[in-house]
Amino acid sequence: MNHSSAKPSTILVVDDDEMFRRSIVRVLGALGYDTSEAASGEDAIISVRGAAPDVVVTDLQMPGIDGLELIRQLRQMNPTLPILMLSAHGGVTTAVEAMKLGACDFLAKPVDAETLRLRIEQNIRSRPQMGRLSEIVTSKDSPTMVGISRRMREVFALVEVVKDNRSSVLIYGESGTGKEGIARAIHFGGPWRDKPFVAVNCGALTPTLMESELFGHVKGAYTGAVSDGKGYFRTASGGTLFLDEITELEAALQVKLLRAIQEHEVVPVGASQPIAVDVRIVAATNHDLTQALRQGKLREDLFYRLNVVTVRLPPLRDRREDIPLLASFFIGRLAKVFRQPEKEIDADAMDLLLTHHWPGNVRELENVIERTFATSKDLVIRREHLAHFEQFTAAAVLAPPQPSLPPGGGPTESPRDHVTSEELARLFPAETIPTLEEAERILISRALDASGGVKTAAARLLQIDRQRLYRKMKRYGLKGS
Repeated sequence: MNHSSAKPSTILVVDDDEMFRRSIVRVLGALGYDTSEAASGEDAIISVRGAAPDVVVTDLQMPGIDGLELIRQLRQMNPTLPILMLSAHGGVTTAVEAMKLGACDFLAKPVDAETLRLRIEQNIRSRPQMGRLSEIVTSKDSPTMVGISRRMREVFALVEVVKDNRSSVLIYGESGTGKEGIARAIHFGGPWRDKPFVAVNCGALTPTLMESELFGHVKGAYTGAVSDGKGYFRTASGGTLFLDEITELEAALQVKLLRAIQEHEVVPVGASQPIAVDVRIVAATNHDLTQALRQGKLREDLFYRLNVVTVRLPPLRDRREDIPLLASFFIGRLAKVFRQPEKEIDADAMDLLLTHHWPGNVRELENVIERTFATSKDLVIRREHLAHFEQFTAAAVLAPPQPSLPPGGGPTESPRDHVTSEELARLFPAETIPTLEEAERILISRALDASGGVKTAAARLLQIDRQRLYRKMKRYGLKGS
């Protein structure tokens, strides 16, 4: 709420319905805002040209310049002006279109005073970041930087703060939430955008060569080292080194990593003298940080060195209001790549997307949209195009086959999230319980079968990177195309 010690924020209310417009003005006035009114889109443009307000609240359906066209023109005039759309008309498609044009919020009429106040205050606070963040999205096409949810706005605001300094950043989030996208936004949004950005998946590093790959080596340091190697640290010098799956590094290497970060220098394998490096470290993990520390997957001293700034990415199921905007973003990008018209998503199909659990997060949503875009020629994505998409998720593909009913059948029971000890013993006698390695081999084999042997698709199902999949396939003697 506005405080008496500060200048009240000015809100421009745009609506051709005089009664509704005046009621909103009265509510905002009672909340302590200064207000102005416009009965049309044309009047609103004139008003903004004369004295730009802090926020615009506009209706959708108006004669002449309607709400969507008003958003487009105001955004051209003032890229950072927060615009909220209120409407009793239009559903998900209209809301997505408004967001694409630059609206910050889409609220259905009628709206209560407290909701309106909260949304206005959130947008006023986020105004300094809006223009810059839109440039980050445009320049790097980072899907994780698309969102209107409160939790993603908090992430955007944190990115805006840390992008201009060299502090270490630790990004935590489930697989598929877009941790590398956030790392790229931090790097390319700051003053070091012209310097190298080097992304390293620690889980994909060859165990025997991890130290060399990170810190470099000198000629003759080991068999096969026929020339000097710079390593990722020196390759990223002056820029950002993104260390994904940081908990996959061996403990001994974590000690050397800690020293490199503290001393700003590395010692290549086989060398006797350190070499100075100037690198910003952004690390990421999908492990629970408390458990990672307790289990020894992450050294406590390294954690404190990396955890100067923590960015926690929410899973997609906790930011469902972002799903329409993300889906539209992916469709627009695919239309450009394949040089095809953009597609719309009808309300029933969007309902299915909004209610899905999304265990694979943003990456899974992107996969579903791409598959639907590629397999349907229709310009409208309907529910039937998505009806069976859940069977393609990793959880469904890798789920063990269900036991058939015993002869004679019996009444169908409702699904359970557990099995009894008797059922477990019947399904898996003690002598047939697989080892962890055997279970992993079975899962990888099933993923390869489900993807037709295509390793890229299998890696996506398993939610691991391709290099790690290749290593495990070689380890277990599995083949793919």
